Amino acid sequence: MDKAKAAKAKDSSTQLTAEEAKANKRQLRRLKEKEKRLKKKRKQWKKMQDDEGVGQNPSDKAQAPKFNEVALAPPELGRASRKPGAKDNLLLKAKLQKGLVNPKKNVGKMSLAKQQMLKDERERVIAAYRGLKKARRTDEEDKSVAT
Repeated sequence: MDKAKAAKAKDSSTQLTAEEAKANKRQLRRLKEKEKRLKKKRKQWKKMQDDEGVGQNPSDKAQAPKFNEVALAPPELGRASRKPGAKDNLLLKAKLQKGLVNPKKNVGKMSLAKQQMLKDERERVIAAYRGLKKARRTDEEDKSVAT
């Protein structure tokens, strides 16, 4: 009987350690997930802070006028905000990175016939647009005279 009790006690102690191991494993997994979430939030926060502060000096924020205060001149933008392609979400930048658009390809190497065709097409489109505007203006004048 003593052997049976000892075996049961040994089994229960191994079960407890297995349960404890499971609990520890679960706790570690939750901590890792929490760290990932916090890291992601910090990254978003930092990106938001960087986006707000693009092209601004810290001294500009101190010089910002308070409520009901008169501003003597418009704010001066820093050079960083005027740089082309400073924003990452621009469509042209994305296309250039993918290689879909090559702005230097065939610049000024168009044949004279193709140039003439484009010129004629451009003039035709401009004439059609002007005709639409003229028709719209006459319709508006007719409506205003009728009322």
